[in-house]
Amino acid sequence: MPARASYDRIVLHIGRQKSGTSVLQRTLHDNEAALTAAGITYPNIARKGVAHHRLAISMTPGKLGDPQSRAEAERLRSEVAEALAAGKGIWLFSSEAFQNVPDPALLTGVFDPRRTDLIVYLREQYSFAQSSYAQRIHATRDTETFESFLQRTDHGHAALLARWSERFGARRLVVRGYSRSTLVNGDIVDDFMAAAKLPEVALTRTGPPQKPLAGGSLLEFKRALNGLAGLPREFDRLAFRTFPTIAASDPDFRAKPAVAAADVAAYRARFTVENAALISAHPQLREALAPAIPEPVHCFRERRDFRRIWLAIARESPKLFDLLIEAVGSEQPDETREMSIIRKTRP
Repeated sequence: MPARASYDRIVLHIGRQKSGTSVLQRTLHDNEAALTAAGITYPNIARKGVAHHRLAISMTPGKLGDPQSRAEAERLRSEVAEALAAGKGIWLFSSEAFQNVPDPALLTGVFDPRRTDLIVYLREQYSFAQSSYAQRIHATRDTETFESFLQRTDHGHAALLARWSERFGARRLVVRGYSRSTLVNGDIVDDFMAAAKLPEVALTRTGPPQKPLAGGSLLEFKRALNGLAGLPREFDRLAFRTFPTIAASDPDFRAKPAVAAADVAAYRARFTVENAALISAHPQLREALAPAIPEPVHCFRERRDFRRIWLAIARESPKLFDLLIEAVGSEQPDETREMSIIRKTRP
C-alpha cells in the first residue's frame, strides 16, 4: 500500500473509449489553470497529448511482454508516485487505455485504493461495437469486415468492472451510463465533474467541434484502401484528417456500420444476462444499456458513392487525391471487389 501522502484524493477516469473521452480530456487539458485554482491537478506527467495515455498504455498486454517496455512502465509509475507524494488537493488522471490494463494491481502501488475514486462510462454493447469498429478502420490499416469484428470481439462490461472492483473496491467505482439523455445537462464534462464530486469550476470549451467518424460507403472506401499495398505512411496522416471532414459533409458518409437485423439481435443476446446484473447493481444504467431502435441500413450504392467520394477527396485534400490516383493506377493481385470499384470509378 502506498505511504500516506498529503494529497486529498485521486480521481482516475478509466474510459471506456467512445464515451466522450476526447471531448472530456481536451476540456480538462485546456482548463488546467482554472482546475489548479480550484485545487484540482490535471498533471502533465505520463501524458500523451491531452490524456495520460503513456501511463495507461505502458501497462497493457502488448507492452508488458517486452522488458524495455516494462522498464518504461516502472519508470512512469515511479514518476507519478513521486509527484503524488508531494501533491496537494485532488489529482485527476484520465485515459481510456486504462480499461486495457489486465491487472489493476499494477496501479495500486501508485494510486492508493483508500483514496482513489474510479470513474467509468458504459454504453450499449452493439452501439459500442459500431463506434469501436469505425474508429479502428479510420485510425489503422485494418481491413476486417464488421461482421467478422462482431464475431471476434467482446464488448461486454462485467469483466472490466470486476477487475477494477477487486483491486480498488466496489465502493470506489463510480459507474455511469453514456447516454445523452442521462448525462448532467446532456454534457459529458458536466456529468464527469458531478460524478467525480469535484469542486464547481467554470470550464470553457475550446477548439472546433469534434468531427464524425467515416461511415457508410466512406468507411468501406477507407477499409478497401487499408489493404492497398504500396501506400506511403503519409496516407495515414492525410486520410485521418480528410475523411472526417468528408463524413461531416454528407449523412450518407457517416452512417454507422451495420449487419442484418438477425445478427444484431444475436449479438445483443450475448449480453442479456450481463446487462440485467449490471442494471440491478447500477439502476442508472438502464437507459444507457437499452438497445437503441435500429437505424435504417445505409443503401450502399458502390459506384455512385465511390465517385462522389473521389470528388470529395479532390475537393478537401488534393494531395491525398494525387497520392491515391497514383496508388490505384493499376490492378493488383488478389484485388478485392471494393478495391476494383475504387480503381474503376476514379476520375
